[in-house]
Amino acid sequence: MDFVEFVNWDGTIISSAQYPGRVGYKNDWVTARKDWRGTPAFLKREELPDGVALAVTAVRTVSGGNDKSLYIIGGWRLDQNFLAALVLPAGMRALLYRNLEPAFVSAALTDVNGTTDEPERLRPLIEQVQRNLKRRSRRLTGKRMQLQRKLSMRCRCSAETMTCSRCSWWAVRAKNWYC
Repeated sequence: MDFVEFVNWDGTIISSAQYPGRVGYKNDWVTARKDWRGTPAFLKREELPDGVALAVTAVRTVSGGNDKSLYIIGGWRLDQNFLAALVLPAGMRALLYRNLEPAFVSAALTDVNGTTDEPERLRPLIEQVQRNLKRRSRRLTGKRMQLQRKLSMRCRCSAETMTCSRCSWWAVRAKNWYC
């Protein structure tokens, strides 16, 4: 795991592997739910000493037999190393668009080698998905590209909606398309 935090019953961070300077600060979102069992992983904007990262995060609760629980938060960073770990079918390429800003950011579109070539080619498709938040397809130079919002992961920043501008994430996949 890339990120691990322990939070006590009142929301105080008691240990943080990724940001030790946050120990003692409050983490109120985690205490909004008493029992995290059965809750699927979700996307989370992870604050770090040198910036921010996007993570797939899960929370579990440990009870000491009283009302006071310990929350364990763990997650993996979504970046080109994450993409490199994917096993894709032959001829398929995965791109990750980690947009932590409300506008299109070409540097946020990455592949296994880092920044992709010609990210502007995908700008109209990404902006369309940002506006409509639906799955879209478009042909680029004769090859079909699909941009999908990862609907199975929910953002905890915006609770019930999938429209969080702080930790939005899209995955682009292409069959037989190479920059």
